[in-house]
Amino acid sequence: MKTINFLLVDDHPVVRDGMEAMLMSEEDFDSLGTAADATEALEALEGCAPDVIITDVRMPHGDGFTLLKEVRKRHPKVKVLMIAGSPTAAERDEAKALGASGYISKSADLERLVEVVRKIAAGCEFVCDGKEDVPAILSMREREVLRLFSQGKTREEVAQALDLGTETVKTHVRIIMKKLGVPNTLSAVTSAIKMGIIRP
Repeated sequence: MKTINFLLVDDHPVVRDGMEAMLMSEEDFDSLGTAADATEALEALEGCAPDVIITDVRMPHGDGFTLLKEVRKRHPKVKVLMIAGSPTAAERDEAKALGASGYISKSADLERLVEVVRKIAAGCEFVCDGKEDVPAILSMREREVLRLFSQGKTREEVAQALDLGTETVKTHVRIIMKKLGVPNTLSAVTSAIKMGIIRP
């Protein structure tokens, strides 16, 4: 049986150590270490070559998406499984688009986690939980528009950033507000963050 080497990344020591111990109870799993954030994980990768990186999505000092982007650039052969405390369809779609090999809930039991890691190590393109906690009700472009507004940009700045006309941006905002059932752009941004459609 081929050994699956993994690197575990989570900012909570209890969660990190507990998950590592559970995975190590499987005879075909071997830990190459743990890290508390993206920076530590990237440093660890300079001295080891895991088959799979298992990383929390939200961490205060370099989140899972930051790590995912850097791993894809620096270590394209390494697979990345993202684990979310509060999974959303939007986050799942972003993880897939950025090249993650999997996206599952942090509440998954050991059997499910082991199953997913084995599938990823075996070459499955993308593995995720079947259910979606938040429907992907906004298009990718609509999410991009909202994400820029959440950063404090004006309509003109959003238009420039996305190479769109200001009237097109205005149309996107009108459609977004209708889909979310809110009266203005600020409410749309607030609702989208709460629903997990965009990340602050």
